[in-house]
Amino acid sequence: MRGKDEVSKHLPELRTGLKDESPHVRIAAAEALGVHGTDADAQAVMPLLVDLADATKSNAYASIHALNAISAMGKKALPWKARILASTGVDGKAPERVRTEYGPKLLKRLGEVL
Repeated sequence: MRGKDEVSKHLPELRTGLKDESPHVRIAAAEALGVHGTDADAQAVMPLLVDLADATKSNAYASIHALNAISAMGKKALPWKARILASTGVDGKAPERVRTEYGPKLLKRLGEVL
């Protein structure tokens, strides 16, 4: 991310990105708005990120990407802590290490820092 000034210059594009077909584009746009936007922007993107954090609703890699975006938002994500930690879905198609290590470790870390 290039910071608050760049995000402010590209708000229409970022908001369009929230509707992209690729979950990774949606997550990147949500992270930019969540980290560098207003508190209202942060709360507006959280349902998208929490939904994509559940690997059964996306996939293991999108889930990890969404959890990292939530982590980058820090305390702005605090009101969503219970829903984030409930995102325990597992992508059965992902390699074992991805299923059993990355996602669970990110969730554990979020539980500790939020």
